[in-house]
Amino acid sequence: MRIRNLSTMYIYRPKRKLIKGERITSWFYVDEEMLNPQQDIDELNRNSAGEIDYEIVKLRIDREVNITKGDGISFSPLKIDENNVVINDGKPDYLVENMPKVGKTTLYTLVTNNGE
Repeated sequence: MRIRNLSTMYIYRPKRKLIKGERITSWFYVDEEMLNPQQDIDELNRNSAGEIDYEIVKLRIDREVNITKGDGISFSPLKIDENNVVINDGKPDYLVENMPKVGKTTLYTLVTNNGE
């Protein structure tokens, strides 16, 4: 059985520089992929206070895609320049935190990007 209800996701890869003691992150557009986004709510998504963390999104796909841990994911495209660099201090909505493989399916766990 194939995964259905796919949505377009935009993938960005970070490049970090240390400038005058401050870490600066630039984001580069990599590709767009069709993935199945879900917000699974279960016991594993609770924080240390026992509250459910609604900032976690999970993406599922049953084929190989060009996504690695630390990449940025957005549900809508960001503005990029001719070198595929994100402009106007834009940043992806989510960061890839984990990517376990379960059978033929890869599950990408995303967390809200709060400042990278």
